[in-house]
Amino acid sequence: MVLNVPGLSNGVVEKVSMPLLDAAGRSDHGMHDALLDVAEQLFRHIGHRKTTIEDIAAEVGKSRASVYRFFPTRGSINHGVYARWAQRELDVLDQDAEMATSASIRVAHVLTRLNGRARERVICQPNVHALWVAAALEDWPVHHAYFRTLTTGFATIMGRDEGTSHLQGSSAFYMAQGIVTAMMAHLHPVLLEERMKRQKDAEADLKAHIAFVLKALNPPCLGGTCGR
Repeated sequence: MVLNVPGLSNGVVEKVSMPLLDAAGRSDHGMHDALLDVAEQLFRHIGHRKTTIEDIAAEVGKSRASVYRFFPTRGSINHGVYARWAQRELDVLDQDAEMATSASIRVAHVLTRLNGRARERVICQPNVHALWVAAALEDWPVHHAYFRTLTTGFATIMGRDEGTSHLQGSSAFYMAQGIVTAMMAHLHPVLLEERMKRQKDAEADLKAHIAFVLKALNPPCLGGTCGR
């Protein structure tokens, strides 16, 4: 499921369709998707660095030239697979955005699930984690698109909730930026891996950071009403 989220114009949230897969140059051709299917399987089993164009071509019974018809470079395959995986993470936000509860609870739920999935990649899916690390360290545009879309999704959650009605338009976006920045050590693949090596109680560490974020979403005084 492709997540359509608001886009950004000068920091103001507006309604536009922005599927993450577009950032990797998705094609409508069935062969394009079939090649990505094969690449994804190989990446999971032997890793993206060991996977060759020849491996992918052999799996689909095509030549190297046929693969290059759909992917002009080897790197574009990496980006395409990463975009798929990143989109699945954003689907988590899509699922939780419609929860019948407060924005704070929805934001906390999304952060907890995304962190849990990221930790699972570090521990149980090293080849998948390696591609996320490559995307971060090599500064791939689709990696930036993932975090931009995540930020916009949080802004949408807050902008629609009565409990955070004080956050509208650019205010919701800037608050969402703050959430993602504050939680980056729990979401960024490289920072998360390092944190997992140092922290003995990852769950408690995560809960403490989420609690810190939620305090910003629910300030005790709004509109100068304290003490009245």
